[in-house]
Amino acid sequence: MMKLLGKIFAALVFLFIYAPLFVMVFFSFNSSRSTSVFEGFSLKWYTELFSSGETVRALQNTLILALTSAVIATLLGTAAAVAIFKMRRGAFKSSVMTVTNIPMMNPDIVTGVSLMLLFVFIGRFIGTRNSLSFATILIAHITFNLPYVILNVLPKLAQTDRHLSEAALDLGATEMQAFFKVVLPAISPGILSGFLMAFTLSIDDFVISYYTTGADFVTLPLKIYAMTKKTVKPDMYALSTIIFVTVLMLLEPHLSGTVLILGIGAVLMFVGGTGLRWFVLAGVGGAGAIGAAIVIMPDLVPYAASRLSSWLDPFADPLGDGHQTIQSLYAIGSGGAVGLGLGNSRQKHLFVPEPQNDFIFSILCEELGFVGACAVILLFSLLLLRGVTLAAHAPDRFGALLVVGFVVQVALQAVLNIAVVTNTIPNTGISLPFFSSGGTSLMMLLGEMGIVLSVSRGET
Repeated sequence: MMKLLGKIFAALVFLFIYAPLFVMVFFSFNSSRSTSVFEGFSLKWYTELFSSGETVRALQNTLILALTSAVIATLLGTAAAVAIFKMRRGAFKSSVMTVTNIPMMNPDIVTGVSLMLLFVFIGRFIGTRNSLSFATILIAHITFNLPYVILNVLPKLAQTDRHLSEAALDLGATEMQAFFKVVLPAISPGILSGFLMAFTLSIDDFVISYYTTGADFVTLPLKIYAMTKKTVKPDMYALSTIIFVTVLMLLEPHLSGTVLILGIGAVLMFVGGTGLRWFVLAGVGGAGAIGAAIVIMPDLVPYAASRLSSWLDPFADPLGDGHQTIQSLYAIGSGGAVGLGLGNSRQKHLFVPEPQNDFIFSILCEELGFVGACAVILLFSLLLLRGVTLAAHAPDRFGALLVVGFVVQVALQAVLNIAVVTNTIPNTGISLPFFSSGGTSLMMLLGEMGIVLSVSRGET
C-alpha cells in the first residue's frame, strides 16, 4: 500500500512540474493565438520568432553578455579563490569569506538598485549623460557571478594535494609553472562548474539587468518582460520551447546523439531562413570553447581524451580501446573490390564487437567489397537528393521542413556511422539506418519514410 501511495505521490509531483512545460510546447505549434483551443499544427510562431529582428538582437545581446561576464568572472573568481585558499585561518579569512557570500544572500532587487545608484552617481560625477550602458550591466553581472565561481573553485582547492605542487617546485618548476601544470588541472572541474553557473545565472537574470542596463542594450529576459506586459504571444511559447530543448540537449550524455540533433537543427534553421552569420558565430564560438577546454583543462574528461588517443593511434592499444577500430579496418580491407560474398564474413565471428549493430558497415564492406560499399553510400545519397527535391516542391513550408528533417537525419546518421567504422572520426556508438539491428529503430525510420511519401503525394 505504501509503495502504491509513493508511486502516486511521485507521479503527481512530476505532473505538477512537467505538465506546464508540455502544455507550453504543445501550444507553441498552434496555428492560432488561442491558449485554450488547438486549431491546427503549424510552425508559424517559430517563423515569426526568428523573423523578428528585435528578438534575435536581444538573444544576441544576452549571449554576448553571458559569455563575456562568465569568462571575466571565472578568471577573477579563480584568482580570488586561490588567494583566499592561501590565507591563514583566522578572523581576516573569515571576514573575507563573509564579504564574498553577501552578494549571494542579498536580494536581487537590493543589488540592482544599489548598483544603479552607484553607476548614476559615477556618471554624474564624470559628466556623462548616459550613465547606464553595456559596461554597467557587464560590471553588474560580473559582480553577482563572482561569489558562485569562488565557491565552486574553493572545494577543489581544498581537495588538491599540496605535496604535488611542492614536488614540482623541488624538480625545478617555477610558481607559475607549478600552478598551470599541477594545480590548474586538479581544480579544472570546479572552474568549469563555476563558469557554467555564471553563464546560466547571467542568461537567466532579470532584476539586476533591469536596473543596470541602458536603453540601447536589451537582453532577452527584458525583451520577454516588455512583450508580456502587453500580451503573451505564442512566439514566446516557441522561444521557451527552444530554450527547454536546448537544456535537454546539454544534458544528453551521448555525444553522437547530441551532434545528430544539433546537425538536424542547424539544417532546419538554415532552410527556414536563419542568417548565415549566426552559423558562423555559433561555429566559431563552439570551436573556440572546445579548443580552450582542451588546452586549459586537458584532464577534465579522461573518457574523451582516451577516445581521441585511440582514434589517433588505435594500434597503440590493440586489445583495449583500439580493438574495435582495428578489427573493423581488417574487415574493410579483407573485402577487396567485390567482397567475400554475402554471409561469408569472417570478422563477424567474435572479432568485430557488435557486428550486427554499430559496426555493420565494416561487415558489409567485407562481404560486398568496395563496389557494394559504394552502392550503399550511393543509395543514401539518392535518398538525400530525392528528399531535397521533394522539399523544394512541397505544397507548404511545414511539409518541406518535415521532409528535410527526416532525410537529413538518415543521411547524417549514415555519415557518422561510416566515419566511425572507417576511423575517420573518434569512435562513438551510432547505428546505420535501415541496416543495424533494432526493431524500434526500424519502425521509426519506416514511419518517417511514410511521412515523406505522404508529403510527396501533395507535391506541386
